[in-house]
Amino acid sequence: MHRLVLCAVAIFVLLLQACSPAEHEASLESDEISAETVIKTVIDFVYLANPEAKGIVIHVKTADFSFGHAAGFANISDSTQLTPDHPVVIASITKTYVSSAILRLAELNQLTLEESIGNYLTDATRELMISSGFNVDEIQIEHLLLHISGIPDYAESEKFLTMVSNESSHRWTRDEQLQLTFESQKLGEAGETFYYSDANYLLLTEILEGVMNKPFYIGMRELLDYKANQLHSTWFISLEQKPSNVKEMAIQYYSSFGMNTGILDASFDLYGGGGIACTMEDLAKFQFALFHSSIFEDEETLDRMLSVVPSEDTMSSNYGLGISISELNGKKAYGHGGFWGSVVQYVPSIDASIAITVLEKDQGNLRQVILEEVVKGLE
Repeated sequence: MHRLVLCAVAIFVLLLQACSPAEHEASLESDEISAETVIKTVIDFVYLANPEAKGIVIHVKTADFSFGHAAGFANISDSTQLTPDHPVVIASITKTYVSSAILRLAELNQLTLEESIGNYLTDATRELMISSGFNVDEIQIEHLLLHISGIPDYAESEKFLTMVSNESSHRWTRDEQLQLTFESQKLGEAGETFYYSDANYLLLTEILEGVMNKPFYIGMRELLDYKANQLHSTWFISLEQKPSNVKEMAIQYYSSFGMNTGILDASFDLYGGGGIACTMEDLAKFQFALFHSSIFEDEETLDRMLSVVPSEDTMSSNYGLGISISELNGKKAYGHGGFWGSVVQYVPSIDASIAITVLEKDQGNLRQVILEEVVKGLE
């Protein structure tokens, strides 16, 4: 797969070299044209080699360049062509948005990350956690953000997985998912161990609602200023209305389990662990804004977000506050992936954010291939 993509890019370079000097200069008269060609070449050839991916969409955003491209189908049942402006479910990437909203509340002095979550939970959730052996006064908001709270993940419980498989239209509530969470065994005391759990972020949206006295998704829209940051195609699916100017959702597939986003009720992953639907352009714009002082007021807030606080067992997580720290071609990258095949990364060395969705989860490994080749082509 890498070989095919590299060959495609190499052929393009050789064709340019074969041009006359004037033709060569014209073909590269702007960075935008060169970047567009790299992006289109990578996506088209990856899809050509992997049609089982069903569809691939990308958007790349820099300070002076914004470009999207797509290949494949938005819906294989009716052969709708996939376009760059088809929205998708970004699943766990939602956690970066939730974390950003919590950090905005901290900037506004409406809470602190070191505070006990017990100060903000509903009475029902507080009682549920205490009855399950949790000391809610020792768990801090930061523990939830970092996944070091000791709280298990309802999404891995047998009961949840069975219901998702057998009752795909079931309308879940956050309380129902929290009930499932605390039926599972406690993983440890706060700060002891890293364990990635959607339940942490369900509790964070409950905290958002308690502080702001409004539905969390409305509070997030205000705190992250969707309008000012031009996030016109971003919403919590089924909790908010789809913006009128936005296309119908592209269908995302998990074929090995016979599942797709067209048959599953969105509520199975909706209340903070996931839930946002958007275009790849909006996702790339959000990630770029995050690193260019358009979300936070203080630089120190972003630094805090990117800080990895190790658990007491020193288990390496490379996870900050709702964001993962990784490398692409040896270069630092900051982003998050989602269950249904989406990923976003901001790469400081090229000052670019890259958002990608591969519509077939079973082909999710292609995301890394595309990221590496696009970063290489944009250097």
